[in-house]
Amino acid sequence: MSRFSYRLALDLGSTSLGWAIFQLNAQREPSAVIKAGVRIFSDGRNPKDGSSLAVTRRLARSMRRRRDRLLKRKTRMMRQLVQYGFFPEDREERKKLERLNPYELRARGLTAALQPGEFARVLFHINQRRGFKSNRKTDKGEKDSGALKTAISNLRQALQESGLTVGAWLWQRMKNDGRNDGLVRARYREEKTPTAEGKNRINKSYDLYIDRTMIEEEFDRLWAKQAEFNPSLFNEQARIELKDTLLHQRPLKPVKPGRCTLLPEKERAPLALPSQQRFRIYQEVNNLRLLDETLREIPLSFEQRKKIVDELDNKPRVTFKAIRKLLRIGGNIQFNLEDIKRSELKGNTTSAKLSRPELFGSAWNDFSEKQQDEIVWQLLNEESEQHLIEWLQQTTGIDEASAGKIAEVSLDEGYGSLSRDALERILPKLREPDE
Repeated sequence: MSRFSYRLALDLGSTSLGWAIFQLNAQREPSAVIKAGVRIFSDGRNPKDGSSLAVTRRLARSMRRRRDRLLKRKTRMMRQLVQYGFFPEDREERKKLERLNPYELRARGLTAALQPGEFARVLFHINQRRGFKSNRKTDKGEKDSGALKTAISNLRQALQESGLTVGAWLWQRMKNDGRNDGLVRARYREEKTPTAEGKNRINKSYDLYIDRTMIEEEFDRLWAKQAEFNPSLFNEQARIELKDTLLHQRPLKPVKPGRCTLLPEKERAPLALPSQQRFRIYQEVNNLRLLDETLREIPLSFEQRKKIVDELDNKPRVTFKAIRKLLRIGGNIQFNLEDIKRSELKGNTTSAKLSRPELFGSAWNDFSEKQQDEIVWQLLNEESEQHLIEWLQQTTGIDEASAGKIAEVSLDEGYGSLSRDALERILPKLREPDE
């Protein structure tokens, strides 16, 4: 067999690689199969639930990193407390301070002077339990996020009513109950409650939950009071460095979108942007055609296309049946984009969600398209829920309750193929009537 008398054929699948070698005749056409086979690969998923096998490795890696960061923060805090004269340099002397009750010291420090070692014991204890800091982009999918927010809100209200810091409040709770630590940790609970339909509803709750803001407020109050008694020890340089060590949290590593197809120097726009949604709508509607009995394509008029676009811009989807009714055409007329697997056109899902009565309502349509894009951009990119709520209130004039609901809205994920600049140039052209 000469070097040109056979051909190798490959079939690449997601979990397999098929191959075959064909013998070629004089006309260079396959005449026989010399050999064939297939290699099957694992699909990398758990056969029980279909989840990726990488999830277990990722969770373990995340736990290792979280532990490493905690140890590094503890080491840094210890070094700074020794450097600024709060902790003694001798390790055995520091070990003796562990016998002190940190909750009692956190309460006493609001009214009386603490010894340097006592304050160091307080701060080192807080550093290990520094509270939860919410991140909208990572916490949005958590199943118990509602119970967590409720517990934080209840605790914040209790602190406001009592006028105490979270440490002093926990010490008061411990004294009243007579236990050491049974009531100072976040306990997650699930209780089944029967409903009127005879089913069980699971109520999720926490006994309490501390957030990072409460810890920051306690640090500020403790430091201000102790600085009154010993201003040379509790100086500004020490305050800045210790507070940074206590509260710092590294930002999320951003996901880099691809480059725009038409303007490579620009990044692609998110799919949830109203301008991106409208670009998709105009593309599909401008390509929409009527099919008569002979399957001849009949273009839609500008007025017909505009009716469809207006309908899609306020709804998440519109069926072809509804479009026929909107245009007042017979049921025997089909569309070129319509088939057995596709019975509708996707609308502006972003506007449909944000114009709900409990969110922006009809006021959403009063914003310009540029304002709508900016609002959605903030919803997609702002990590701090509190900052987002404040920005929404200042920019749109809505109340805090509505802003909180808007901040929790889930929008389409991913990116389109064009940048915001490209969309701004293309959309006016797509809206123009036929010449």
